[in-house]
Order: sequence, then C-alpha cells, then structure tokens
Amino acid sequence: MHTADPRVIEPAGSCASLVTRLCQSLHLTMPPELAILLLSAILIDTKGLEARGKALDVDRGAAAFLFPLSNLAGDVEFSTSSDISHLSSVQSLSITLGEKKSDVSHLSTKDLLRRDYKEYSFRLPASDDVTQSSRMIKAGLATVPLCLSKFFVSSKTPVKEIQDWITERDLGVLGVLTTFRNKKGKHRREQLWIVKAADADIAEKLRQGLESNKELGMEKLDLATLTSVDNTDTSGSEDAEEMITDKTVFGESYIARAYKQGNASATRKQTAPILRRILEGT
Repeated sequence: MHTADPRVIEPAGSCASLVTRLCQSLHLTMPPELAILLLSAILIDTKGLEARGKALDVDRGAAAFLFPLSNLAGDVEFSTSSDISHLSSVQSLSITLGEKKSDVSHLSTKDLLRRDYKEYSFRLPASDDVTQSSRMIKAGLATVPLCLSKFFVSSKTPVKEIQDWITERDLGVLGVLTTFRNKKGKHRREQLWIVKAADADIAEKLRQGLESNKELGMEKLDLATLTSVDNTDTSGSEDAEEMITDKTVFGESYIARAYKQGNASATRKQTAPILRRILEGT
C-alpha cells in the first residue's frame, strides 16, 4: 500500500520542480542555498531548460521562482513568468553542471554502478510445476555515462567489483545501461545484463525478451571483445581466445550478455517496464 502523503505523480522534466512547487504552496522559507540546490537539479535534468527538450512549464515556472532567491540573481531584473534559460549566469551554471556530471574519470566500477542506480522487486510467475509457487527477485538497473569498453577499464578489477555489487545488493539480475557519444558525436546506448547461473531459466527468458523487443532494437555484442577477465593481459598467451569468451568473463556463477541498443532514445524509464513485463510475464 502506498502511504506517501503528499504523493504527486505528473509529467515533469525534473522531480525537483515538483518539490519546488510544493514548497511554494506551503509558503516555506527558501534560503539561497536550498534555492540554488533545487535550481541546479532542474538545470541538470533539463539540460539548462533546453528548448524542445525535457523541460515543461512546471520546470520553467519552478526555475523562475528559484532564480531570484538564489545567489545567481544579482541585479538582474525579470518577472517570475520569465524564461531564465537565456540569462548568462544560468547558462554558465548549466555548462559547469554538465561538465561535472559528465566527468566520471575519478569513479571506480562500483562508484559508476551506484552513481545512478535504481532497484526493483519483481514477482516471477509460478512454474508449470504446481508444487512451485511464485517468488520475488531483485533487479538493479545502473545507468553509466560510458561505453561498455570504457566501463570495463574503470578499475583494475571491474568484473570482481560488479560481482561484489550483485552480492552486496542480493540481486538476481543486474542491468548496466550505458549512454555515450561516439567519435562522430552521435548518441549511442549499450546494455550489459548479468544473471546468476543458478537462474538459467531467468537468463534465457531475459535473453528472449530483450532480443525480440522492437522498442529497444537490441543487437548482440561480443562481450569477450569488450573486456578481459579482471583486465588480465592475455595478449601473449596462445590460448587467449579460448580463455576469454562470453561464458568465462564473469565465471561459472554468472550468465552475462551485452547488446548494442538500436533505439538510443530509450532510457531506463522505458527499459524498466520492459524488464518487468519480461520477468513477470505480463
């Protein structure tokens, strides 16, 4: 049962805009530090209130309310109904926030996984065997702003850190959803899925569901070419190709598959419901 009160569900480019509107309705005192914090969240989520982007009227209204309360306003004169996206101070802050958000070079594999992470509980349907009832499974989805090949060199032991995260969070399924731009500046997405080998039936259901989904447009990638086990250099081994395969990257305890996502506009907001339908059979 949902007990949150208030519970607000409506379209918005940023949840911070809804929080701001709630603060307005309650006539709460808004110190500059809180105003700039909320405004920064809105600018990050809407890419600086970008025209024809994610920003909606609720976002523009919230930003216009917050701006004069923040330490950005200075002597700038404008009405609370103004579009502040063109102001130099707002544009400068948006650029800085974008650069800081994109800079993940200092983050380890574990940090990248938990940086933008959501966790879900799904109820698996009962088996055809009437003696087996339905059961719950935890699935994690981590959005990572790197291509998979770069993700796998984010630390000295990326595979171990991924395995440790699965264990720490007690996950049955982990999905790593990457978002990045290629050398030509085109937006691309890839996906990595890891399932415990003990749940081979779930792994197969996931494979079939993902590869047949037209909304995502998945194209299988050779996981072995994206990484070597724990970054071990096997270039001098005659058996390197035999040692590193899709089945051995994560060891015998896991089943892992990687994909290029044909529809680069589909985010976690689209992938999570698809995952639910696949696992719950709805």
